[in-house]
Amino acid sequence: MGIHSSYFRTIAELTIQSLKSVYARLCDSAFIIGGILVISALFTFSLFVYKPLRTQSLNSTSVFDRVKDRNILNCGIEGNLPHFSDFKDNKFVGFDADYCRVIAVAMFGELTDSNIDFKPVAVKNNQRFESLLDGSVDVVVRNTTFTVGREIKHGVTFGPIIYYDIPGILVRQNSSIDTVKILTGDTNDETNHKTICVAPNTSTFYNIEKWIEKNDYDLRIITKDDTPDKADYNNDTLFQEITSSVSTSPCQAIASDKSQLVAKTFGVTEKHKLIDVTLDGKEPLAPMYKAGDHKWARLVNYAVYATIYAAERDTSKDDFKSMKSRLNKDDLPDQHSWILGKDICHIAEDMGISKEFIYNIISKVGNYYDIYEAENNIPEKDVYGNELKKGDNRIHVHDGLHYSPPFTHPDTLTEKLCE
Repeated sequence: MGIHSSYFRTIAELTIQSLKSVYARLCDSAFIIGGILVISALFTFSLFVYKPLRTQSLNSTSVFDRVKDRNILNCGIEGNLPHFSDFKDNKFVGFDADYCRVIAVAMFGELTDSNIDFKPVAVKNNQRFESLLDGSVDVVVRNTTFTVGREIKHGVTFGPIIYYDIPGILVRQNSSIDTVKILTGDTNDETNHKTICVAPNTSTFYNIEKWIEKNDYDLRIITKDDTPDKADYNNDTLFQEITSSVSTSPCQAIASDKSQLVAKTFGVTEKHKLIDVTLDGKEPLAPMYKAGDHKWARLVNYAVYATIYAAERDTSKDDFKSMKSRLNKDDLPDQHSWILGKDICHIAEDMGISKEFIYNIISKVGNYYDIYEAENNIPEKDVYGNELKKGDNRIHVHDGLHYSPPFTHPDTLTEKLCE
């Protein structure tokens, strides 16, 4: 009996110890499982509740109202392209940067360093489009080509075209290649690789590819650099390739928007040369913003059109240099009185902005020609001293392609007052 009692007591103690061990493990497991459940719950909330709610909030509120409330315009730019958007003397300057300023002035009535934030956005990973969709920028003015497919695929809308560009091809200055025929034709020159380097996911890539196919050229397109990472080319790395020795680069030539190629040739020790060729393909550059936001679209579009319309009316920045800070219509010469006329007043009233918005744009930034010809913007000559003609980038009355709809309003024909 005593032996049996001792035996059962031992069994009981071992059982209790085992149960305690199992309980402890279960507690630890429960803690871990609980932690996992909490993390999963937070992830699920973020993915299926918070993000959709934030997106819904962004979608339900016009960018116009968000910009007005924060009193800052977040404008996406390239950021490293001379004459278009480049950081110089502690500020961003250039043609695109000035159109960011046009939009800011239309919105706020003034231009200060504190009411505009320039944000460089990249081609890589479609950042220039995604930055609009996630709300990190309000508008992108970044030498981006307006195409129908981009609007449909990326959920963006392009505004008025501000620069009519074309594809271009750049080679080394000391290259024997002077024409497309030499670049693509039969040659015994061992330095002619018959290659052309282009950044992928760009309209230039599409245009170059179609151009080669159409003409059946023996020319190979390269889109990735020769590093171990095989990174996609961009404007900066393309230009580095064409600046390096032909023996160390796979690129015989590079292709991009012609305006970018011209801009990149300034300020470099080794000169380059553009091949004289007219490529099939259009590169109309325009601001873009998130699709479906009509209130914001009107602000961006009419601010840009105002610069073109003023150039059509021959109203420029110089016309207002001697004007008082507080204007009335009687202060203006008859030629420029339209800028504070009844039509503009009604338009501004409907848009919810200052009736002086066009005056503010032209007097503080300029009309289209003022912006085009500004000191840090589109040069009159290329790096070789050749004249760079405006060509299509003239107002339609000067045989160009830029054209603004009339700044008229139906209420002007009624007795409705606008002060």
